[in-house]
Amino acid sequence: MKKIVSILIGLIMLVASFGVLPACTKPGDGDYKLTVGYDKGGYGQLWIENALKAFCAQEGLDYEKDVYLDAEKGYMETVVNKLTNNIQVRDVILGSGTGFIEWVSKGWVEPITDVYDAKLSNGKTVLEMTKDPGMREVGKYKEDYYQLSSANGAWGIYYNKTMFEEKGWEVPETYDELLALCETIYNAHVKNVSESERIYPFGCSSDIYNYWEFLVQNWIGQLLGPDQYAEFAKQESKDYYAYDSVYGQAKLKALQAFENIVEKHDGGYVQSKSAGFMALQMLFTQGKIAMMPNGNWFENEVLSSLPAGMEIALMPTPVIDGAKTDANGDPIRVNYAGEVAGWFIPSAAKNKDMAKKFMIFMAEEQQCKNMIKDSGMMPGYNYDYSDIYDSLTVCQKSVYDTLRDAQSFAFVSTSVVSKAGLGFWAKGQPYDSMLSGSKMSAEEVVRAEEAYVADEWDWYVEHGNL
Repeated sequence: MKKIVSILIGLIMLVASFGVLPACTKPGDGDYKLTVGYDKGGYGQLWIENALKAFCAQEGLDYEKDVYLDAEKGYMETVVNKLTNNIQVRDVILGSGTGFIEWVSKGWVEPITDVYDAKLSNGKTVLEMTKDPGMREVGKYKEDYYQLSSANGAWGIYYNKTMFEEKGWEVPETYDELLALCETIYNAHVKNVSESERIYPFGCSSDIYNYWEFLVQNWIGQLLGPDQYAEFAKQESKDYYAYDSVYGQAKLKALQAFENIVEKHDGGYVQSKSAGFMALQMLFTQGKIAMMPNGNWFENEVLSSLPAGMEIALMPTPVIDGAKTDANGDPIRVNYAGEVAGWFIPSAAKNKDMAKKFMIFMAEEQQCKNMIKDSGMMPGYNYDYSDIYDSLTVCQKSVYDTLRDAQSFAFVSTSVVSKAGLGFWAKGQPYDSMLSGSKMSAEEVVRAEEAYVADEWDWYVEHGNL
């Protein structure tokens, strides 16, 4: 009996020592003034922590007691379940989701038209300062806005700038020059060179073959131009997916350009083999890879591994033959901005007014500048950022220059068929199919798109109207 009592006393002391609160409550379920959900990826967490601390200072909140940041990689993969079942619903969420408009139509998302109408410190509204109407319209449903775009991405070819300078390699301006550079690197640093001494032109592992989309989409944008690309995004007809359409031919040409790079995939232009994504990024920082398709989070992801003095940068996507030209006959510069990420407020949120204040705060000029310096993201607002340019890293400057000189575009569709799940690529991104498994050619991919949409178009129309 004494032994049992002793054990019970020990358990009581253990509970008293550690407390029972963590065991009977869920993270973020306290009496907070603001809770934030964040899909933490390559940009890390520091920038959003700094933003929340600055917001707390403005609103007189205690960051440690009044705010809860729910940040995890893959956060958006759990959002549908949370919204559907009202589980751990945060006041404001930053992320991207292909089913966003469907979430809105189901009543899961709060309208934020009043956020766009709100006046900023400069006297203009958030709507007036929004840089890209297309990025804004993706969050619109019927007459109201439901998402506040957060950043203007820059995706394409990131390269080892230090290596280029040391080797005397010129940054290619055209696609033909890019192929010639790949051959130069291959002949000098891959062909007849031991594996341990090789430098590959490109690196892209099998677990992120979709990163080739960052390059291919830029070529499609060059061939179509942002206006014609936006016309495709209306998805008004199944003919848009036809092989012989201007859109089908742009897809074909861009995919064929990609094929020419990866045709020496096994031991040639591209280092991938069985190496995982993180391993390849380390090979890049070790000077074993010259270029990688990536996004403007890349520097932040590899920052801790960059050797002293090594600089990386985003090159303007080399111009493909047949690219649209401006009034002077020069090829237009375009920038594929990728998925549209933004802030939204769940209908079940507890602190909607505070969430809206935070959204407006994130659109202020000083906060936009802070976000650039802390993360490398470029906000989607029309401020003059030239006064912080000198404080940016070489990589951040290259992203800034790209966004300044190029027309940004993304697949932004609110069509009926898009609502039912039909995307830019009718059968999903083609890179896995082209590089592994069935080993489809560019032509086979585009013809398969045409056939699939011809068969399934009516289904998408019907389900999009439900």
